[in-house]
Amino acid sequence: MNIEIILTMITAFTAVIVGAVSIYFTLKSIRQQHIHNQNSVMPICNIRLSAISSKTTIIMHNVGTGPMLIKKLMYLSDDGQESRNIKSFMLGKVPSGCTTQSFDSLDVGVGEEIRLLQYKQPDDVSDEDYQTYRLQLLKCLGLLSIYVEYEDIYGNPVKHKKELKFFDNVYKKKAKIQMNDKITND
Repeated sequence: MNIEIILTMITAFTAVIVGAVSIYFTLKSIRQQHIHNQNSVMPICNIRLSAISSKTTIIMHNVGTGPMLIKKLMYLSDDGQESRNIKSFMLGKVPSGCTTQSFDSLDVGVGEEIRLLQYKQPDDVSDEDYQTYRLQLLKCLGLLSIYVEYEDIYGNPVKHKKELKFFDNVYKKKAKIQMNDKITND
């Protein structure tokens, strides 16, 4: 065989190998870029609980970098009951000043928040009545958990569960203070 033909064959074979390696690294780079793009628009659900003297709130906040597409929002009790509406767990009639939200699906943008529950003292309710219902509400909320299923814009499912034990702790503390006040006043 002629040396030129051998060199041409080696060059052609090397070009095919270099092309195959180039295609491999191009596909690997595209895959890494796709993974990076998915992670760079990931929603993160943060459920904040607040129980100050004038207001009790549950807020769901999207602290991620992409929209949160909520597919399911459920309230679960310690005894296994579940409901889409937190009002079904509240004792008796829901008083004025208490607002709740329930929905089947919702899109929450980056940095946006939804008030799932807010209870403020209305002007027409006495301090004593407000505090009485607020204690009942705190006790009731302390037995619940919030379960959220949502997706990012790529359809990747995420599940999040938040227990509301915080409210149970506040309830116990407030009830103890009220009991001590009654003993002191008597």
